[in-house]
Amino acid sequence: SKYDRKNGVAVSGGQKQRIGLARSIINKPDLLILDEATNALNSQVSNKIIKNLKNYDIIIILISHDKEISNICNTELYLRNGNIKIL
Repeated sequence: SKYDRKNGVAVSGGQKQRIGLARSIINKPDLLILDEATNALNSQVSNKIIKNLKNYDIIIILISHDKEISNICNTELYLRNGNIKIL
């Protein structure tokens, strides 16, 4: 259900993703692994969030099917049929 059981507040999938990312970053981890972390967001918001992640001193492993996200990555790995290729 999209309603918070305590307060009866509607929370969208995109809002849940933004909250999850904020919680992850606020703990200042050394390593952050994100698997389709912005798939419920539109591309404009997703790109802004991903670009802002570069401002943090965190190693980020970002798993995504969104090719636009790879444009801001330092290193891109491509996984196909069990083989990894560095692009």
